[in-house]
Parts: sequence; structure tokens; C-alpha cells
Amino acid sequence: MVPLNHFKENISPEFSLHARFDLHTGMILATPNEKKYGHLQMDLIALYLLALVQMTAAGIQNLVFYIERTYRTPDFGMWEIGSRYNVGERELHASSLGMVKAALEAINGFNLYGTAGTSSSVIYVDIDGHNRNRTTFETILPRESNSKNTDAALLPSIGWPAFATHDAQLYERTFDKCIRRLEGRYGLKRFLRDGYHTELEDASKQYYDEHETSRFQNIECQFPVFFAYIAITAHFRGERKLSNSYWEKAKDMLVSNEKTSYLVMPECYIIDEEHMHDERMNPNSQEFYPASPYEFGHHLWSNAVYLIALLLKDEYIHSTDMDPICRHLPASQRPKYQNRHSVFQRDMEQANGSSSMEGDPVVQVVLIAESSRLQMMLSTYGIDTQTPHDLEPVRIWPSWKMVKVCVLS
Repeated sequence: MVPLNHFKENISPEFSLHARFDLHTGMILATPNEKKYGHLQMDLIALYLLALVQMTAAGIQNLVFYIERTYRTPDFGMWEIGSRYNVGERELHASSLGMVKAALEAINGFNLYGTAGTSSSVIYVDIDGHNRNRTTFETILPRESNSKNTDAALLPSIGWPAFATHDAQLYERTFDKCIRRLEGRYGLKRFLRDGYHTELEDASKQYYDEHETSRFQNIECQFPVFFAYIAITAHFRGERKLSNSYWEKAKDMLVSNEKTSYLVMPECYIIDEEHMHDERMNPNSQEFYPASPYEFGHHLWSNAVYLIALLLKDEYIHSTDMDPICRHLPASQRPKYQNRHSVFQRDMEQANGSSSMEGDPVVQVVLIAESSRLQMMLSTYGIDTQTPHDLEPVRIWPSWKMVKVCVLS
């Protein structure tokens, strides 16, 4: 900001914004000739502002349109393989639906320009699309998909950061199933019969052969990052005993980095091929070794989640810092956000597990001008409308036409 303010006071190339940055660090280049470089490029800043406005005006709303139909769009899921058989088949994943549901609830009615924004900078969500995503998500749970009985990907969906369900019974059933089926001494399996990073997997093949997944039963790699996920979610839910328990488990999974002597969290723990038979006969009886960062690289995701859990545990950050819109609370208990123009009221959890909608109904109104003259008149008052001609090939009929159709049918 300092060079920018100096440039506004005296328009000199000396205070121009830099046009080149280091590819790896993102910082200003430190080469000797950098000061002589022609950084004063108005087209560059103009392009940035143009792209910023274009993204705000259309891009973000288009991203909402992109995910609104997830309930009928099979995807490859968090693990990028589709069904658990890894044959290139997509399927509906509850974890994806949960993330989408949470994102739509969070962004609906949100004004991108805050209190200074107008109706044109508000993001809207199709309430019917949202309800279909919610219904499909809650119908699939506690399963992950058609082929996966459960999946560790559900943990960040039903817990932090998405908090996609506040139905206590549905949460407990899904969480308990994940723990019961997937937890091991070194972390959680991604899903049952997962061959990723196992010594039996042929990493050169994109897809598995038919029935190949049976080779990986009870020898799946275990991912300690999900211990940290559980610790964070339990902290939000006020379950401090559970949070402390899984925090200790996550801490025990750290390994020393030979180059820096720092403790890091490996991506996963792997069982040696020599011990696979004994592990199959008696699960969680054998020793696993951590994935080598020199072979697979440091796993930034795992270490990022661990550091967040550490900061939360040591009270360097508060839960409100991580969840300022209070996703962890049911909609009825969340504080009203002043920059939100509309909101989905979340279902209240009933004792019998059923749901009922609470709060005021959402009414959406579309204004259609009968003529161009009326359209121009309304525009003088800042009211945007369309004429029937603008809507073609969609046609609008008066209500009495519907009555006539029903009578004739």
C-alpha cells in the first residue's frame, strides 16, 4: 500500500507496482536489474481490475451454477477415482453432496461487496436445487456412495469445515460407521479395499483390473490426517475428551524430518509386504511405516490440518476464527450476518429424527414487463425487467390458460 500511495501523490515509475514476481515464493524479484525494469504497466493493473470485476459479476455466480446440480452429477469424489473399483466410473458421493450443500447455504444471499454492495453483487442459489442436494445427501448417508459403504472423506463433510448436517442421529450413525470400519492404529483408511500407496499396487496403471481390489483387503494404508480432523470437529462440538484423545493420536503419528529436524505428519502409513498375511489374519496387529517424503513429497494437506489443530489446541486461534459464519451451529442458532440478503433456514432436529422447516418462507419474484415501454419506465426506477420477447423460446401464458388446459385434460 505504501508504494501505491506514493504513486498517487507523485506519478513516478519509482513507486509503480511491480509487474514481475518470483514463481516459487510469490515475492518481488531480487535481481540486480529489477529496479531498471519497466514495471509501470497500466494495462497490467487494468487487466487485473477487469478480471476482478468479471469474476465478481459472473464468475462466482457461474461457479454456483456449476455445483447446483451435484445431486444428479456423478463425480470422481475426493480421491479422484470414482467408484472404489477404480475403473473410471463416476458415482454420486455423499461427501461431495455435503460440501456442495454447505457451500450453497454459505453463499446464498451473500453480498460480495459487503455493506457497500447493491443487489447486483449478491449471489443467489436456486432453492429447489439446494433442497434436492440436501435430500440426496441425507438419503445416501451413512454410506458414501453406491460402491463405498463408508469413506473417510465423509469426516470433513459432516464435521469441520463443512458441517453439512446438524441432524444428531444422522451425524452419529455416519461418524460411528467411519470409525468402526476405517480406524486403525496409524490413522483412518480412506475406504475399504483401497490400494493407494500399498506395496501391491501397480502405480503405473491408471485403472485397476477386475476384482483387483480384493488384494488390498485389510492391508489398506492408514492416513493420520483424519485424527486431526476428528480432533477439530470434536472441539467445535464441545466434546473435549474426544478431541484430546484424537489430538494425542495425531501427535503420536509425527515423524522427524531428517533435513530440518522438524516433526512432520506423513501422508500415510504403509504395511510391509512381508507382514501382509499376518495383518489380514489379525487386523491392526502389525507395524506400519510412514510414507517417505523423499519418494512421495511432503504432504501439505496433512500438515496444514495438523497445524490448524495445534493452533486450536493451544488457543492461538479461536473456533470463531476458523468458522466466522458459524457453520458448526444449526441455522436457528447462528447470528444474523449483515451482508446476507437471504438465507436457507436449516431443518430443526426433532427427537424422532424427522425434520421440519423453520423460519420465514423464501419468496422469489420475477418481473416481466408487458411491453418495451413499460420496461423503460421501470428501468428509470432501477428495476431490471425482461419482456416476453426477451425470454424466447420460453413463452409466458396468463393463469386462465392453465385453467383451460386442466379442464380440457
